[in-house]
Amino acid sequence: MRERLISIIIIAFLIINIAGFMISFNPYIAENYSESEPFTTDLIAGKNTKVGEIRVWNDDEYLYVKYIITATEDGWSLVETHLAVAKDLNDIPHTKRCNPIPGKFPYKTYHDPPTVGYTYVIPLSDIDASVGDELYIAAHAVVQKTTWDLPEEETMYLSDSGLKGSNMDGTNIYRYSLDDVEEKAHLEYITHIPAPEFDQVDALACTPDGTTIYAIDRYSQHIAKIDVATGNWWDLGVISDLPGGVVLAAFSPSGELYIASQDTNILYILDVNTLTLTPLGRVRYLSGDFKFLGADMVFDANGALYVWTNHRDDVQSLGLYVVDLSTMSATYLGAPTEAFFFMGLAIRGSGTGYLTGSMHAEPKDNPNESYIYTMDPDSPGTKFSKYFTYLNGEKYFMGYGDMTVGELAKPIKEETETAWGAGYEFRTACCQCCCKGRGCCIGKGGNWATYFTYTVQPYEEQ
Repeated sequence: MRERLISIIIIAFLIINIAGFMISFNPYIAENYSESEPFTTDLIAGKNTKVGEIRVWNDDEYLYVKYIITATEDGWSLVETHLAVAKDLNDIPHTKRCNPIPGKFPYKTYHDPPTVGYTYVIPLSDIDASVGDELYIAAHAVVQKTTWDLPEEETMYLSDSGLKGSNMDGTNIYRYSLDDVEEKAHLEYITHIPAPEFDQVDALACTPDGTTIYAIDRYSQHIAKIDVATGNWWDLGVISDLPGGVVLAAFSPSGELYIASQDTNILYILDVNTLTLTPLGRVRYLSGDFKFLGADMVFDANGALYVWTNHRDDVQSLGLYVVDLSTMSATYLGAPTEAFFFMGLAIRGSGTGYLTGSMHAEPKDNPNESYIYTMDPDSPGTKFSKYFTYLNGEKYFMGYGDMTVGELAKPIKEETETAWGAGYEFRTACCQCCCKGRGCCIGKGGNWATYFTYTVQPYEEQ
């Protein structure tokens, strides 16, 4: 009887533990990874330096693999990405000694200019994957570290066209500086460009040498050229082919003026000498088109294009994105929890620092308050600060307008390094997988390439 009781206890113990094991190690129970809560592993450069993250999730049609640089302040960016995804480790391209071959990976992109984020969108049907399947993922990158020649001081500018009915009779152009101690944004008047041609300037961009600002009126479609040093300005006329809704503009480090329309959702290059437009096309986001709405865009000194959009729907979130111009695709970076409707976007450190965004409170709530936010592009949802705007020592309320960075830093040194999504070393796993236990790769060379695994999750609409 006693032995039978012990046997029952042991069996019960085993059943409970096996059930617990199955629940805790079933990788797709209660995980439900999504873009806001993805599976995450570090992106490691040179074997021991974390420069970013690889974030993975899926819906019922696609697997998403996002590369994110989280060390932008240290000068890191993406210049190449190579990705392989397989249900069998042996299907990831490799040499006879089991070293992976990134150049033969099925998904690859050369990022020119460099970027800080990129997302691969892979149909699950292409890899014959379904819920519960374990996937082997090899995420390789070539990353670049840039050392900068910084100008003597950072410069940033904004336009203020007031609110409707404010009787500003045009638009004021200001330079602004941020007091990090008192958390104040101090405005310095530069010039005024009058109505009716410049009654609502929602697109502002400064040349990368910091000498000239171009201002585009949202409704009249006139463009003004402003000399920063003197405040002198010239009306260059109407941009005849300009679509409606142009509220975003930025100069690239190489001197091209990019603009975007929230009416057409198309990105363009504008020749400021001939006022002719070259359409570049629509930007893709995940499996659809990216929607521009309000706000702005800005290039960093490395050529990464940041965009803030106030659009939101079931697919796209309000917030900060980076657009990869080599593929015309956007990657979501996040948004400060307090911010709800930015008007402009610029960048500190002459294109190497935190981003800045402008907004004002609703007049019915706080009629005398407007702000400039700063946010870390690596994690804009958690690392941000708020500065009240001041003019001549008094709080100043900004209406509608735009922002731009001034002179951009210049690169003086660029170094590249190999990076992998952290996980298991190929040379350890290959003896059981590729080399059939023969040990052909043990102790051979210094290859530290890694892969990780991800289990396809059941999809629930957010």
